[in-house]
Amino acid sequence: MQEQKSLNNRGMYIPSIDAKDIYLSSHYIKEPAKGYTLKREDGQYNLRKFTNSLDYSLDLTALQDIYYKKYRRRDFSFRFKELSYTAEVINVTFQYSVKEWNQMGRNTFVRFGCAPDDLDFQDCIARDGDGQIAGIRLGCPPLSPARDLPPGRGESDSGDLC
Repeated sequence: MQEQKSLNNRGMYIPSIDAKDIYLSSHYIKEPAKGYTLKREDGQYNLRKFTNSLDYSLDLTALQDIYYKKYRRRDFSFRFKELSYTAEVINVTFQYSVKEWNQMGRNTFVRFGCAPDDLDFQDCIARDGDGQIAGIRLGCPPLSPARDLPPGRGESDSGDLC
């Protein structure tokens, strides 16, 4: 009951996660798959993911009571700077689809099945253990200049590029 009073009729924030991120995190080529986590590497919750909220209502108090009866713990929510958060309820969105090349961040594309944390980008390109391209970073200047194309490759008969 004390946890319910601490809500101050504000409700609590819940994470909003895209289904694409959950699916990709559990389908890496390397075993075992890491799975999706709301925590950063230092063990703290990434509060930027908590964008939606549950309004203070009888439903929220019932959820807390059910959680207590099921798990016998009162850690349904946590507080940070006078706001309440819970990771026990999530909002799943379906805004993005899984493709062969998935965008991770502003200018990075990673091949399906490759973990973006495991890639080492050199000259804007990351390769996997087989030497195949596993990631591409756009907008970064290459360290080595591009080689000239061999004659007859990439040019039409008139000398213009395709």
